Amino acid sequence: MAFDPIGFVNPSVDFISYDGLADTLQINSSLNGTSSYSVQGEAFSFFGTVGNDTIKLDTQTAYVDAGQGDDVITLTNHDQIVVGGRGADAIEYINQGSWFRDVVLKYNSSSFQELFDELNGENINGGYLNSQSDYGTGANQGVLSGTRIELGQLPIHYQGSQITASKTQVTINNGMSYGSVGNHEIGLFNLAGTFGMLNQNGAGNVVIAIDDGDGSLSGNDIFIDVDDDFVSFDIAEGIGALGDTTTMITNFA
Repeated sequence: MAFDPIGFVNPSVDFISYDGLADTLQINSSLNGTSSYSVQGEAFSFFGTVGNDTIKLDTQTAYVDAGQGDDVITLTNHDQIVVGGRGADAIEYINQGSWFRDVVLKYNSSSFQELFDELNGENINGGYLNSQSDYGTGANQGVLSGTRIELGQLPIHYQGSQITASKTQVTINNGMSYGSVGNHEIGLFNLAGTFGMLNQNGAGNVVIAIDDGDGSLSGNDIFIDVDDDFVSFDIAEGIGALGDTTTMITNFA
């Protein structure tokens, strides 16, 4: 299901609200007004607009492309794919105290700035990091176990070596330094010691960070909040969920 971009030109007022479980769709367009529909059947894929959309997938939808706004996206089944767009999206796949498995969070960037624009402000299951004073974190917040993250085609390094098809394990880092300078290094950081960032239980806020190239953890880096119980993950190049070559993060532990 997709929408004619001609009807969505003003991000502040043009948006859609879709509930795949209730089969309802509301379209708000500054050009065409507001319309409500009853939607019959399931959409294999769903494409958002330039506006701040609210999208709850039906259980048979394979993937959603978030579009360009600050969207609210709710998944309703295992194996669903979110293709991140530009904007601070709120993505949730918690389900009655547990969560959906084999969810893919997919980003298509080929440069650091593009990936920063896609991930900046992202809220995943209530976990986010906007600044040292503006963050949400805790157990079962952020990226959860059984999730795969796809980071596009940005060349990423770990401990000075570029990630290849051979799987590399990234382990928890309690400091402020990446493995090298001048690369887009990835790390899994506990921010308790470096920035004093704790969750509601007094444990450290754990995040994935990708370096801007200066070798040190800073607010200019890319951050992805993860479950604060994690101490490692695997990363490798491979074929992504939609058939493209990408860098994939898996096997959180």
